Amino acid sequence: MRKLTIAALIIVSLLLFASCKTARTYQCEGAATDIRRANAPERAIEKMLEYIEGEGKNEPCAYIMLFWGYAQILDFETAMMHYSKALELDPNTREEMEDLIQEYEYFLKARQEAARAINAKEFDKALSYAIFAEDLEPDHYEAFYIAAECYRLMSQNVEAAEEYYIAVKKLNNMESIGRFTLPDEKTQKTVYYVGSATLAEAELYEKALEVCDLGLERFPGYVKVERTLARVLYDMDAPGAEEAYKTLVADAEKAYNEATEETREEAIHDFANALSDAGIYYMTRNEMAFDDLVIAIEYLEKGFFEIDPDNKSVVKNLYLTYNKLKYTEDDPKVRAVAEKYQELFE
Repeated sequence: MRKLTIAALIIVSLLLFASCKTARTYQCEGAATDIRRANAPERAIEKMLEYIEGEGKNEPCAYIMLFWGYAQILDFETAMMHYSKALELDPNTREEMEDLIQEYEYFLKARQEAARAINAKEFDKALSYAIFAEDLEPDHYEAFYIAAECYRLMSQNVEAAEEYYIAVKKLNNMESIGRFTLPDEKTQKTVYYVGSATLAEAELYEKALEVCDLGLERFPGYVKVERTLARVLYDMDAPGAEEAYKTLVADAEKAYNEATEETREEAIHDFANALSDAGIYYMTRNEMAFDDLVIAIEYLEKGFFEIDPDNKSVVKNLYLTYNKLKYTEDDPKVRAVAEKYQELFE
């Protein structure tokens, strides 16, 4: 009988404890609702900091409110700290916080604040906003792209390349996830191009090739990514470089011939650069072998005399090739290139 009585007392005590905890939670949630309705983030922060100093230190609701309060005043780094604490105390709070993220558009706000900070050249601040946005929506590409831009502007090229790589992978998977609207084609192309080019510059060649493959799978014949692909294959001394340059020139010429008034300027620029890149390839692949220099001249002369006589890369490389072959300015073509070289570089 005595054992039964003790057991009953223990059960009653546990029930009383549970009911007290429920009451505290209910009180916290009620206060949270009132504060949010009043849109009073400063009051939320003040009250909830006091609460967790006392009996509320283990109440997830208090940390959810602190997450909301700090996010409302755009202190995203502190907001994320309380987000993590709420999840630590109760993983089921994730759904409520995701509702807050959607309702108050924190992902969008964090991206907007990051963009503003970049424009103001406050790169550390911009990066903190971008990282917060990454944590809020880890399946979306844009926050990773913004973080990459921050690193690039801070001259941290390897970090930039890695963030661009993640951004490309996220973008490539967005359609299959199904929760997002894909950006317009121009934006998508930019992500693949900048991502692949930055990875190539950082000499992360395998990842650069992967990004090129993804970009060209989605946008076959996209010249800017084809330029990166050809350059990476050449830098790696990999098979297929010559074929990649031939494909690049052919696709650039096709885009040039099909250009509209709106796309013509870009098509001219891309075609001239493709011809220049191909010229550089043949100039350098066999230590200035004569036959290759002749092929290089064919590409570079086409770039200068037919496509864009102001393209600096074309002018510089054609001028150097003429000099290498000891062509003289008695030839009017050579003289025209020399004059343009002096105009642009001297």
